[in-house]
Amino acid sequence: MRQNNSSVRKHLGLKPATKIGLTAFRGHVDDARGMKEIEALLEKGFIPLAGNFGIDGVIGSVFNYNDKLPGKLAWVVGTYDPVVAGTTTPLTILDLEKSSDESGDLQLMRALVSRTSAPDVHFEPFPEASVIDFSEEALRSMNGRWGGKGRLTLIGDAAHAFPAADGQGGSQAFEDAIVLTRLLEQGPKTTIDKVLEEFEVSRMERVTKIHADQTQRFANASKGKMVPWPQDFMSW
Repeated sequence: MRQNNSSVRKHLGLKPATKIGLTAFRGHVDDARGMKEIEALLEKGFIPLAGNFGIDGVIGSVFNYNDKLPGKLAWVVGTYDPVVAGTTTPLTILDLEKSSDESGDLQLMRALVSRTSAPDVHFEPFPEASVIDFSEEALRSMNGRWGGKGRLTLIGDAAHAFPAADGQGGSQAFEDAIVLTRLLEQGPKTTIDKVLEEFEVSRMERVTKIHADQTQRFANASKGKMVPWPQDFMSW
């Protein structure tokens, strides 16, 4: 459930997600093998490129799904600057003239984006990114869960939207779905209310840890580079 459209949050009386001013474009190359400019990214880990590429107000990442989908590279490029429909594109955001990057990362990112064509790139930006407050103050008011009540719960971005750092928002949404499904599959050992409470409580520690990590990574990425995910994020 996308946090920008979460009617359940409103029904439960929860604070809405807060927009953070970032608008992003996404795309992917199905098979980068044999593509001279970008093939090397397949050998550089799970997140071979990430950071602001020497441009203030820009954030971007590349994801290497080589283990499961050999050759596939996905990317995201975001900006805090106003986005003009039909004019702003990932390549106009990754402006060589505005960049102080001397590492060659910006050229690699531009090459990857240039190799992406419809329908594998979203030429219209995604809605402005939003986050759910998981600050220490907010956590104290949550009482060990993120806001479900009775027979209602939330998952994914509607429950714990992260800053758009490096894809953990989607990962945690899948984990939510798996944990909730497993609990429901146990059958009528207790009430639905209790199952949903157990679901949220069981997820809070991991989600809170990753939310804090992504918040810090997002702040760092808009200033420079990000480091890869810690191993415990990937070995859940």
